Amino acid sequence: MKLNIEKINAKAPYKVTPIPNVDFVSFLTDSGVQYAAGFDKDDTTMPITESYQFSIINGNNGPRGIVRGGRMPLPNQRR
Repeated sequence: MKLNIEKINAKAPYKVTPIPNVDFVSFLTDSGVQYAAGFDKDDTTMPITESYQFSIINGNNGPRGIVRGGRMPLPNQRR
């Protein structure tokens, strides 16, 4: 799931930049913490529907810095 950098930066308190070769974005806080955020396709939790898991990764803390949010199922748009 691609994030629209222009729309994010229009309201974001920090400059958000895309991370090359992945569908995540990156930003640096005033306190010097580097974060990555984005959506991962989730085929295991809800395999019968298209769903994504939101993650925020604190780059200063390595694997301990991963925060995962809820899953977001996308309704089938076929008519």
